[in-house]
Amino acid sequence: MLAGPFIVVSYLQYSFLLTSLMFIGHLGDLTLSGASLATSFVGVTGFCFMFALLGSISYVGCFFVQMGIGGALETLCGQAYGAKQYQMLGVHMQRAMVVLMLMGIPISIIWAFTGQIFTIFGLDLDISKEAGNYAHWLIPSIFPYGLLQCQIRFLQTQNNLKPLMISTGFASLFHVGCCWILVSKFGFGCSGAAL
Repeated sequence: MLAGPFIVVSYLQYSFLLTSLMFIGHLGDLTLSGASLATSFVGVTGFCFMFALLGSISYVGCFFVQMGIGGALETLCGQAYGAKQYQMLGVHMQRAMVVLMLMGIPISIIWAFTGQIFTIFGLDLDISKEAGNYAHWLIPSIFPYGLLQCQIRFLQTQNNLKPLMISTGFASLFHVGCCWILVSKFGFGCSGAAL
């Protein structure tokens, strides 16, 4: 009952980047190379980092990140729910949201200089430029992603992922339509797919 909706939500979250890359694939090899490189880079420096940070929020002084488990927020919310301290569920989630929003700022700065970072490491100038452009337009996504990860843990500990599954399903369908309109109809290209 819990695993099925969680799998669907995880798949649908992944489909956002996949859908964007599929639309970018029609724009040419250079654009696809830059977007693919940027997708990998933002995944490691932003999305995975925020998920991992979410796992280590409450362990002050702990440098080991519990990636893949859901970590501290899931544990703290689960304990609060089990102890029937329902007000603490919201407190833990709000604290995690504040921390992730603050962490979104340095991540955004890194993403803003993605093209220059790739150039420094010797990647092709054109691909670096495309990757930098794509990462630049992905900056607004880091903040809602952090909020979404908190909400997933909040709802998961209460065994209530159906609202998240339904809203993520509608959002992914909306994303396909937006990509089609922005990339194919309005001609925004790589920027439109990222946006």
